[in-house]
Amino acid sequence: MLKFVLRLSDTAQADALFSEAYACLDQGLCYEECNDRENAASMYERALNIISEAEKARNAKKSELYKHLMEAKPSAMHRLKVLEKEIAENKAHEVVVTSDKEEEVKSELRGALEGVGDAEAEVIFSIPDGVQLFTIDVGIVS
Repeated sequence: MLKFVLRLSDTAQADALFSEAYACLDQGLCYEECNDRENAASMYERALNIISEAEKARNAKKSELYKHLMEAKPSAMHRLKVLEKEIAENKAHEVVVTSDKEEEVKSELRGALEGVGDAEAEVIFSIPDGVQLFTIDVGIVS
């Protein structure tokens, strides 16, 4: 009987992790092309975490991808910082714009409703042509 022994290279674990990190960086770039900053930032962050783990793997420095990802790591870190700053600024701007817009709408509604009486109810709640409103008193219906 023949015995087969599968022998993985010394860098198999590091190669797998570095490949995953490379895929995350690539996906982050794709998200950036679509202007999806949140997902791009999360992909870059994930890639950096995986690279850190891969560096701890046995024989990581012997991996073919090691050199390439070590060169890309500072760029990914810088880009992540830029994206996080842009996301924070965008959220702060959205909060200010949203609260200002809400106050503007509230004041417009209050102004529009101040002079409105019962006689003008039909203007606010317009009734389409052909629709009839009527009431039925209890006990009169046959």
